[in-house]
Amino acid sequence: MRFKSTRGRGGVVEDIYISNINVTGITTDALRFNLYYGGKAPNLSDLTNIKKDENDSPEVSIETPAFKNIYMNNIQIIEAESAGYLKGLPEMNLKNIKLENLTERLKMR
Repeated sequence: MRFKSTRGRGGVVEDIYISNINVTGITTDALRFNLYYGGKAPNLSDLTNIKKDENDSPEVSIETPAFKNIYMNNIQIIEAESAGYLKGLPEMNLKNIKLENLTERLKMR
C-alpha cells in the first residue's frame, strides 16, 4: 500500500480507514508513506551528518502536501522486505497515522 506525494503538489490525504487486508509476496515495504516521492530526501542513515539549511524546511503553503487521520486495522503482512516505511516532511509531519493489530512475517535476509 503506497501513500505518496512531494513538495509542490499540495493537497490533503485524510480520514482514510483500511481494515482486514492481507499483504503477501512484496519485494519492498508492505506499507509506505513517502512525502519525498520523486524528490530528494535527506539521508537519515547517519544523523550526525545532516546539515540544517533554509531549504531543509520550507514554509508551509498551498503546495505542501499533508497526510493525516489514517487508520489501519487488522493488517497481515507475509513475506515482505519490511513491514513499513514512513517519511514525512519536516514542515508537514505525518499526523495521526494509527496501525492496530498489524502482524508480520518478513522475508529472511
